[in-house]
Amino acid sequence: MASLSQRFFSHSATCGKLARTFSTSSHLSKNLRAGKIHNPKNFPVSYEVTWPPDAIGVKKAWNSWDTTNLHGEKGSPSVIFEDIFIRKFLEGTFPTMYQETTPIVIRRRQNLIDISIWMKESPVTKGIVEKGIPRLHFLHGYSEELLSRFLKCPVKLDIHCVDFDKVDKDTKF
Repeated sequence: MASLSQRFFSHSATCGKLARTFSTSSHLSKNLRAGKIHNPKNFPVSYEVTWPPDAIGVKKAWNSWDTTNLHGEKGSPSVIFEDIFIRKFLEGTFPTMYQETTPIVIRRRQNLIDISIWMKESPVTKGIVEKGIPRLHFLHGYSEELLSRFLKCPVKLDIHCVDFDKVDKDTKF
């Protein structure tokens, strides 16, 4: 090793640039950051806009869960048609409470279709929830029963009433 360093330093004396670029310290592999980037805008964050489209399947889940898109599976077009039918049916059943920006999540587990829908809390739904008026429960049962009959499999519907103004106020980016 001594002969290598002697040859290097004897060569570096003749070549001035090489002596200045040579470093004998060990390499430090640290993740350094200059500063935190702050977004000057103040806008509401929802689940749909939080993650970019390329993060679907990595950080963000799909809105429709099924295995018909695997190789060799049958019935993929019918499942896509059923998903579109479910979304349009629920939009028509709950026209005053449904917001287009909120997703309808459809999960298929064996023979069961599990649907989760988020609806805005309006003065009408606040009265329904507080007073216990069975209108929302009727629409819930009506939707489950009709979808079960149309799709010929059990359907479970989860309705979540959310005050989107309060959520937007609390979740600013």
